[in-house]
Amino acid sequence: MVDPFLHAHNVGPFHFDIGGVISPISIKDQMVRGQMIVDRAVEVGLIDQRYHLLVIGAGAAGVTAAIHASQTRNIPTTLVEMATAPFSRQRGCTSRWIDPTQYEWPLNHCYESRYPWDGPPVPLPWSRAFANILARVWMQKKLTRLPGLTVRFNTSVAGHNVIPNGSAVYVQFTSGRPGLYGAIISCIGFGAERCTVNQYSGFRFWDADDFEKPNLGLPPQEKPTVLISGGGDGALQDFLRIVTREPLQGAYDKSPRDIYESLKDFARPLPGNSNDELEVCRNDKRGKEVLLKWAEVENNLQSAEDQAQRAYIWGNKKDHDCKVQKKLHCAYVAAVDRLYEIWDEGGILNGIKARLKGWVRRPLPESVHLVYPCDHFSKCYGLNHLLVLLFAKHLEEEGNKAVHLRPGLEVLNVGPANMALHICAHKPAQCYGVDHEVSFRLRTTCNRSPGRESAREVFNVAIIRHGVNPPPGASIQFPRQIIPYFVSS
Repeated sequence: MVDPFLHAHNVGPFHFDIGGVISPISIKDQMVRGQMIVDRAVEVGLIDQRYHLLVIGAGAAGVTAAIHASQTRNIPTTLVEMATAPFSRQRGCTSRWIDPTQYEWPLNHCYESRYPWDGPPVPLPWSRAFANILARVWMQKKLTRLPGLTVRFNTSVAGHNVIPNGSAVYVQFTSGRPGLYGAIISCIGFGAERCTVNQYSGFRFWDADDFEKPNLGLPPQEKPTVLISGGGDGALQDFLRIVTREPLQGAYDKSPRDIYESLKDFARPLPGNSNDELEVCRNDKRGKEVLLKWAEVENNLQSAEDQAQRAYIWGNKKDHDCKVQKKLHCAYVAAVDRLYEIWDEGGILNGIKARLKGWVRRPLPESVHLVYPCDHFSKCYGLNHLLVLLFAKHLEEEGNKAVHLRPGLEVLNVGPANMALHICAHKPAQCYGVDHEVSFRLRTTCNRSPGRESAREVFNVAIIRHGVNPPPGASIQFPRQIIPYFVSS
């Protein structure tokens, strides 16, 4: 019987890809794939003491696979990387906070914030942190000193061919001696981000940015006007980073999980008495009733997510995904409305509103526009989905005119508002804070032909999150997956 995991990721003879456009693609998911593919390659006899393993790419997936193969499975392994050091995406990113479990909300383990929280040890254990700090921790592994692991930086594969007897593959590199390998595992990443519109390029997801600094890092006299284009996770994450307040006293305490937990904490009964009128129900049985009803909302969303995921993995991008995502989006809209009912019935609505108000950035940018081409968000994590809708509803009810969710819009062009003063040259830092004119066209569904161009608008911060272009070469057969939460073998 053909191994299903190897078959799903096979892109050629002895060649497997676990780093392309695959869903889900969190760092933890990449690590799980790195371990699983090594175990399966050993089990079917592809790699052993005679036919070694080649891993291409020293990111989270590649390093996990290389360490697991060489140290746990005792397979001589070569790791090649084009850069001068591992973890290039995370190493230079000082502004992106990552957590191994928070986006598995509302599952029970979403609050663990560590990997692994169960199961055996892993090559790169981690807890939530800024990306660059996490990369620094991982680099303490000293890959070049691990026995059985050969690491080549500034190196890529120049070519490979199956040897005449068909038992292995002969690989040539851009530098150093060629080698014979029983399997190649490619972990070169998911491709190039689509953060460019014509001559304009915004910050990539793993670029260091100023979105969480006071006034978004712009001079005090500048008033930020923000466009976020996209309905996926990158866009929703950046919406929350911009709309919520910056971290206090140098400590990061505003992750989506922190925000959500602060709201639930308000309803949890506490011992003793409280003089705070906003917390009148905390020592009352109504607090427990609120939490029970709140849990029902979470369970309903977990069910909706499971149904959507099971439909999504057998779908296609042209006409199937829109229906799945629309149904899921409606479940989240209904969940937000239901939470407001529960809070009102439990007598804590004003207190929750105060908590939400406390999380809103002060002052808000002059405007924040989240635009997306259909009437629903696209593939995204549940916690981001809920919180974006929750903050949008809160700000609307507070009469705030700065923040707008704008479905049915597609960005057509981004260019300098004054071409005599500024020229876009695909340099995000130079464009940041400069007025750009943005034109849109109307969309009503994901797949319907675009409509007429709408009025042009001016923004001085434009964030483009339009997904990724796959890397060149063959793609895997089953890019949509349900991946285990940890490796049990």
